[in-house]
Parts: sequence; structure tokens; C-alpha cells
Amino acid sequence: MKRISFMIVVTFCVFLIEFVLFDFLGKSLRPNLLILLVIFYNVRLGLHHSLFIALIAGIMRDSFSSGAFGTYMFSFVTCAYATTLLKLFFYQKGYGFSRVAM
Repeated sequence: MKRISFMIVVTFCVFLIEFVLFDFLGKSLRPNLLILLVIFYNVRLGLHHSLFIALIAGIMRDSFSSGAFGTYMFSFVTCAYATTLLKLFFYQKGYGFSRVAM
């Protein structure tokens, strides 16, 4: 329970940072920190944690967007699965080039 609440708080903080950076930098330099968070959790802790983060981040992003609900959730979950496939075939622990390629 402690880890789940920590992951929710971290996701919310990254969402707020992304929102503030969007206000300061404008539309042209908009970083997508939530996808980077999903990729980080996937590489660091595995698929189950990154899927949870992807669902929470997708719900947060979808609830504040004007598009159809579920598009960001679908894209974040797809990113989590794609990162898992890349991690299986390209990422090797202890090898420096695989970190750069990932």
C-alpha cells in the first residue's frame, strides 16, 4: 500500500511539473514527462508497476484534456508494452551501449 501511494504521488507531481513547464515553455517545447516516467518504471521495476503508472497517468491526462477519454491511457499502456518488448530484445544489464540505445 505504501508503494502504491508513493507511485500515485510521484505520478501526480510529474503531471504538475509537466503542466507548469507547458505554461512556461509554450506549445513548441512541450516535454512528455509522463511517458518518460512509464519507461523509467518499466526498466527499473518491471511491467506490472509500469502498467499501473500508465493507467494512473492516462487517467490524469485524459481527465484534463478535451479529446476522447481513454486515448492517453491507451497510448501510455501501449508505451509500457513496447518498452517491455524493447527491454527483452535490446536491453542488457551492465552493458553501457544498451542504456544509450534504450
